Order: sequence, then structure tokens, then C-alpha cells
Amino acid sequence: MGGGTPDLPATAWSRLIAVRGDARERQSAMDYLAEHYWKPVYFYIRRGWRKPVEESKDLTQAFFAWAMETDVLGRLDPSRGRFRAFLKVILRNFLNREHETSRTIKRGGTATILPLEVDPGEEAEFLADGLSPEATLDAAWKASVLEQAVERLRRTYDERGKRQAFEVFRDHDLTLGDRPDYETLARKHGVTRVAISDILTGARTLLRQFLVEVVSESVTNSQDARDELRDLFGITS
Repeated sequence: MGGGTPDLPATAWSRLIAVRGDARERQSAMDYLAEHYWKPVYFYIRRGWRKPVEESKDLTQAFFAWAMETDVLGRLDPSRGRFRAFLKVILRNFLNREHETSRTIKRGGTATILPLEVDPGEEAEFLADGLSPEATLDAAWKASVLEQAVERLRRTYDERGKRQAFEVFRDHDLTLGDRPDYETLARKHGVTRVAISDILTGARTLLRQFLVEVVSESVTNSQDARDELRDLFGITS
């Protein structure tokens, strides 16, 4: 995924700014953040506070309820950089307030209740390597950003009637372990080896675009986007 970093789309930071709006906008923004970024919060709690699975899920739900009730995200300052760093600060503050945390869990809050299902393999991946809580959150954040970008790629190919192209990309670039060679992929999908090369090049270009789009929703300028892409994926301009 080489090449320069594209300019940020006009929607950069807009989802986060929405938490300052009226009740409906705030709820929608919080629902989006909770849906897409609950796993970094969950794994931070599991790693740093060493809570069992169900208690970690309760604390994750409570964190988003607390963030909505206290309007802590209303203090977001777009001039101060990346949301990921801000999240670590407010999450740590939340967990250090054990009494308020307990009350929030019992009260339930107003945030949407999420079906927090964690794959055992994913749990083992994030918790088995001795990362710090902050590094664990970063790893889960990276996985979430990539997952969102891949989903946007899938939807785009579906809308263009090019499902096969996505399946070729999935079978090669998203395969765990040894990747199949081009000849194997060509036989499986009924295309030429040259077509496989073209498909993968196009898919990687689009995926990079979608990574920039997802990252842009938690940064405020092009430099922060470049820093985030470098830190998470090793992508440099």
C-alpha cells in the first residue's frame, strides 16, 4: 500500500464533533464510537485491570454510558490531535473512579447496549503477548480500523458488481498463514494470473483509501493522519 497519503476527506473529525450537538446527534455519535471502538476499551480493561470477561464487558458498557451522561467527549479539542490518545486518558480516569464506575454500571446509563461478543482466538491474540494496557488498546484499535476499511472495500465491490475481486483479495491478503500463490488463486477463481495481479493492486489501492478515511475520523489534520497511518500500519508518505 505504497504511495503518498491522500488528503483528508471533508468529514474528518465530524463524528467526534457531533458529540457536542443536541441530544440526538450526541447519541448517534456515541453509538457509532461504541459500535466501532468498544474492543479497544474492552481489551484495555482486560489487560490493565485484569478483570474477568463478564466484568470487563460490564465496565466497557459502563464507560460508554458514563461518557454519554457526563458529556466528557464535549471537551474534545480538535486542535489537540488524535482521539486515540484522548480516549486513553478519559478511560484511565473513568476506571480510577471505582465508586462512580460501580454506580454507572448499576444505573445502566443511556448509551446503546452492545452485544459484546469476543472471539476466543481474538482474546488470546491480544492478551497473550504481554503488551502494556496502552499497547493492547493500540493493537485492538488497529484491528478495528482495518476491519472497518475492509468492510468499506467489500461494500464498494458489491455495489460495483465485483464481488469476485473482493474474494480474490480476501483469499490472498486476508488469509492467515501462508498465502496462496497467484496460480492457485487463478485456478480457484477462473481468471488469469495477470488478472490476479491487477485485482490485488486495485484492491490494495482502494483499501489504503479507506484506511485514510477511517483514520481521518479520529484526527484533525493531514499530519496527524500521516502519523496515525505510520504508527498503526507502517504506512509512510
